[in-house]
Amino acid sequence: AERQAAAGVDAIIAQGTEGGGHTGRVATLPLIPQVVDAVAPKPVVAAGGTADGRGVAAALALGADAAWIGSLFLTAEECGLPDDCKTELVAARSTDMEITRAWTGKTLRARRNPVSEAWAKSGLDPLPTPHQRVLMEDFMEAAKAAGRWDLFMNAAGQGVGMVDRIRPAKEIMAELVSGAVDALDELDRRLGRGA
Repeated sequence: AERQAAAGVDAIIAQGTEGGGHTGRVATLPLIPQVVDAVAPKPVVAAGGTADGRGVAAALALGADAAWIGSLFLTAEECGLPDDCKTELVAARSTDMEITRAWTGKTLRARRNPVSEAWAKSGLDPLPTPHQRVLMEDFMEAAKAAGRWDLFMNAAGQGVGMVDRIRPAKEIMAELVSGAVDALDELDRRLGRGA
């Protein structure tokens, strides 16, 4: 984060390990305050594990200026992800989203499936990046062509455990905003500062 801030970026996106796709080893809760402190006054966008308004409020409470919400929008009607993949994410629990190097050679959080399980059981080390990614891209194209979405890499974060349906992005966004306002109001009330 410090290196990126020194390079002159406009904002820093800090993703905790709960996030989907390529991810690191530090969880969102301890990561965000550290990044905020390290790069102040540069704006920080908190990512990883946020899937409702309470998460947005938490990101703001940790000092972030915004929340990056990816996995929740993968289940939006407008998302180009195949419906089978969206349905799989809606059905997933947070514990179904595992970190593996099987897909790209780098640590990547995705929905556990027969391919990632077979790779783990094989005991084989993944190839280094980008070779593993090239290998698996060919495999995923074959799975896609065969309509075998159960074998496709479905990258998403642990926040999908809070997602219960596919719906329009407009509805998701409205609920995020109202949920964040409600969470902040409730916190103010619980602290005895509400009117």
